[in-house]
Amino acid sequence: MKCQYVRKCAPVCGVVGLMVLGTASSPAHAVSLLANGSFEFPGSTSEDAQATGWSFTGTTKRETFFAHSGTHSIWFRTFEPFPSGVFQTVPATPGAAYNLTAQEYFEDNWATSTSAQIRLDLIWLDSSNNPVGSPNSTVITGVSNPAHNVWLPYSVNGVAPALATQVKVYLGWTDGGGSGPNLSVFADDAVLDGPGVPRTQEWVVNGSGDWNLGDNWGNGEAPNGPGAEADFFGAITSPHTVFSDAAVTAGTLKFNNNNTYVIAGAGSLTLQNDTGNAQVIVQAGTHKINLPTFVASNTTLNVSSGATLVIADPFTINSGKTVTPTGGGSIIYQSIVTVQTGGALAFGNATHAAALNLQGTSNASMTPHAGSTQNLLQVDSLSINPGSKLDLTNNALLTNASASTMRGYLQSGKIFTSLAAGGHAIGYADQGAGQVKARYTYGGDASLDGQVDVTDLGSLATNWQTSAVWSGGDFNYDGFVDVSDLGILATNWQLGVGNPLGPGSFESAMASVGLGSVSVPEPLSASATLIALSTLSLAARRRRRN
Repeated sequence: MKCQYVRKCAPVCGVVGLMVLGTASSPAHAVSLLANGSFEFPGSTSEDAQATGWSFTGTTKRETFFAHSGTHSIWFRTFEPFPSGVFQTVPATPGAAYNLTAQEYFEDNWATSTSAQIRLDLIWLDSSNNPVGSPNSTVITGVSNPAHNVWLPYSVNGVAPALATQVKVYLGWTDGGGSGPNLSVFADDAVLDGPGVPRTQEWVVNGSGDWNLGDNWGNGEAPNGPGAEADFFGAITSPHTVFSDAAVTAGTLKFNNNNTYVIAGAGSLTLQNDTGNAQVIVQAGTHKINLPTFVASNTTLNVSSGATLVIADPFTINSGKTVTPTGGGSIIYQSIVTVQTGGALAFGNATHAAALNLQGTSNASMTPHAGSTQNLLQVDSLSINPGSKLDLTNNALLTNASASTMRGYLQSGKIFTSLAAGGHAIGYADQGAGQVKARYTYGGDASLDGQVDVTDLGSLATNWQTSAVWSGGDFNYDGFVDVSDLGILATNWQLGVGNPLGPGSFESAMASVGLGSVSVPEPLSASATLIALSTLSLAARRRRRN
């Protein structure tokens, strides 16, 4: 075989050595949609070390016999009768034109001693990896008698069909065979031109590996620094971990794979951009950041519908920085989230935080929900320092705290709603097991069912002029049920349930709980409040006598 022939023949080995030295230079990284188009990574000289970012078929090898640039190229062993080659799949835009160019090196006897056909193919695929349309191909045969012992550029052009979302780039051969030495062909410096994002920052290993090892990335350089981009796309075919035991910095992280990437290790991650917002973008799948993360620039967490971003290590928003969610997907914080003074965090869709610590004058908020149901933010441990605030807007919160702690947060304005117009407020109730739930509703809704009705009036009457929480009728958070709370309930009477002057009017409700019939206009007037208060007091005295 070729490897044995070169090693046994001293004159040929000498010529090969001179050729490698004569063509060796720094790797050529053209702006291309392909990862590792010069086949320089990894740096290993083993013929069994496959080129990063490429899949190998048949008996194809990666060698250092000849190279158009750098030290490596792909070895097509055309003296063997096995269809073989390398391929790489990248995103494509339907209707767009693409051009594939590669350098080819034909040895002395290739044209006369083999029937092999050298191929450059653009194979169009849909989102399910099914072929669509017809491939575009360039085939080089022996009868074309290409020049030998010199690098020649070959290319193939094509337009992506209507249903194509990917293009599979293939370099290889078919119909190999023959006898005698010098039957091989070498390929190098593949470049794919067309609309898309060059894969220079893309993780290209189908497996776990070290973030800081350049061979694991499409351009041979690990992304690390303000503004750097790290893309985690289709390289892996099962869940894998990208680890870093050192501190790394990036301006953009992108994930698009139904197999999970986990970013982990003993190091840390800083999100920082040179200009504009830093970004974490999850287009598909569930992906986890399991490194302590520091937000050093305003940052957008963009998670598409059906996708999930899990942040599983401490997440710290530096002073004065803001984190904002976009997209319809879920963001789950499995560890403490700390917002330093002057910082801000917005929670998007239904989510969870193991702990939320609002320091100094920081702020957190929930994005207003436009649907018919509320989003629920579950925070296992909640700490809001003086001067900080949590705005629930029109959503709900479940946290490990007592009802009295929640009342204190609401009374001091640490938890509030910026959408208080129309009689709305934040109500709360003890859920048992050390949890309390707060939700956006109407003032007077003791049962937290979204409507103010006779059930709520009954709760207020039961606890009249006693200490209680919201669910017992304390709607102004002062810890005592009195005329102020009755006024809130009456003013919002039957909000959420229909016509407030209909059969379920405040007057009939008063009678239904045994408080007599009081004609009360809406909103409740001062005189009517006194009448209602007198009736409640009389009823309470009657209950005590009985």
